[in-house]
Amino acid sequence: MSVVTEHSISVGYRIDFTGTSVLNKMSGYLDQLVNEAVEIYLKKNNFNRDNGFILSQGWSTTSMLNEKQDQTE
Repeated sequence: MSVVTEHSISVGYRIDFTGTSVLNKMSGYLDQLVNEAVEIYLKKNNFNRDNGFILSQGWSTTSMLNEKQDQTE
């Protein structure tokens, strides 16, 4: 069973798949890993089963990450 299905069942509502969107499109595998790690870092309340690719502590002080965090709040 997928995480999305488990989440939908546990909270008792259907997820609107027609209203979803792609956050970012990356062509390279490493780019995808880093981008996913950034999104997981910024959105603590998510339903990922693991932490994915772990960013080094240096990332938390980058201006790019701080700007992106400001946009999500």
